[in-house]
Amino acid sequence: MATFSENDLRYSYRWNPETAENLPKKIRFKDTIELNLKEGYEVLLFINSYMQLRNLGMKCTFEKIEYILNEELPETTRSFNKIKRFLTDNYFF
Repeated sequence: MATFSENDLRYSYRWNPETAENLPKKIRFKDTIELNLKEGYEVLLFINSYMQLRNLGMKCTFEKIEYILNEELPETTRSFNKIKRFLTDNYFF
């Protein structure tokens, strides 16, 4: 399974080193944890974890998910689990 890096992201993000140090290697998709769409490390971890969960590996899929998170995700959908459900329910990868 491919793991993508910050060089693969197309949008601009903040890259706070403290955030990177505190993130787990893999996320759990819980409703209590919200994704900060401005923080690059969080977005990267979310996309990689979602793609691993769904057994996805193509770069074009990575780019599509990043686009959806930045352009099409409803403002009320911010928890990891709600975003996962939104992607799974509304898109076929």
